[in-house]
Amino acid sequence: MEVWENFRQKYEHQFPTPEKPVAHLMSTIGWQFTMILIQSIGAITLASLRTASMFFAAAAGSDTLLKYGEAISAVITVEVGIVVFAAIRAEQENSKHTDDEQKATIKVSLTRLWWGEGLALIISVMAGLGVSFNGFGLKVPFFLWGLSIAIGAGASIIAAVSGDILGAMLARFGNIRDKMARDYTTELHVWRSNLTASWEKSPEREIVRSNTTLLMKQLRAERAKGSSVRSVRQRTGVNSPSQPNVSPVAQKIFDYLLANSNGSIPGPKQVEEALGVSRGYASEQIRVWRNAHPEFPNPEMVVNGS
Repeated sequence: MEVWENFRQKYEHQFPTPEKPVAHLMSTIGWQFTMILIQSIGAITLASLRTASMFFAAAAGSDTLLKYGEAISAVITVEVGIVVFAAIRAEQENSKHTDDEQKATIKVSLTRLWWGEGLALIISVMAGLGVSFNGFGLKVPFFLWGLSIAIGAGASIIAAVSGDILGAMLARFGNIRDKMARDYTTELHVWRSNLTASWEKSPEREIVRSNTTLLMKQLRAERAKGSSVRSVRQRTGVNSPSQPNVSPVAQKIFDYLLANSNGSIPGPKQVEEALGVSRGYASEQIRVWRNAHPEFPNPEMVVNGS
C-alpha cells in the first residue's frame, strides 16, 4: 500500500486529476437570463397595477387594512403565480437527461419568443396610437375598449410567456450542468483506468511482487525447517548483491552500476532515468551495492576532495 500510494502521487503529479467543473448561472446563460428576469419583474408589476384595484374592490373584508391585505395577497398569488407556475412547468418540460435530448433544448423555443414579442408589439402600438389620436383630437370608436383589453389581458399573458421563457432558460442551465457532471465522471473514470494500467506495468509493482513472492517462499521454507524468523533484509537478501535471492529489479540496478561505475558510482537520478525505477529505491540499492564493492570511491568523498 505504501508503494502504491507513492506511485499514485507521482502519477498524479505527472498527470493531474481532472478537476470537477462548476457551472455558474450567469456565465452559462449570460445576459439573456438577466434581461428575461428583469422583463418578468416588469410584467408582474404591470399586471399587478392593472388588477390591484379590482382585487381591492372585490375584497370581502369590512376593515380597510383587511381589504389592503386581501388585495396584496391576491396580487402575489395570481400575478406572481402566473410567472412561477409557467417557469416551473417549462423547466420540467425542458429538463433532459441524455446528450441527444439536451442538444434539442439548448435554445429557447421560437414560438414562445414570437408570442411575447407579438403581444408586446400589440400593446405598444395601440398605446402609441392612443397618444397620437388624442394629440390630433381624433375620436376612434371602440379604440379605448380595444386598448383596455390589450393592456389588461396582454399584461397577464406576457407575464405567463415571460415565466415560460425563464423556466426554459433554467432548464437549459440544468441540462448543461448535468452534461458537465457526466463528462467529468467519464473523464475521471478514464484517468483512474490509466492509473491502474500504469501501475500494473510499473517497476515499483514488479519490485513489490518479486520481493513478496520471494518472502513467502522463504517463510514457508523456514517454517518447514522450524528455523527462527529473520529480519526483512535477511529474508529478501537486499544487503548483498551477490546472493542468489536478490529481486530481478535490484539485480538490474547492480548490473547497471557495475557497467557504468567508471571512476565513480552513478547517482540515484541517473539510475532512475536509465532504468525507470523510483529514486528512493535506486538510492537504497546503490548503498547496498557500494557496501559490497568498497573498491569504488564514494561520490560524497570525491565531492569533498577526500
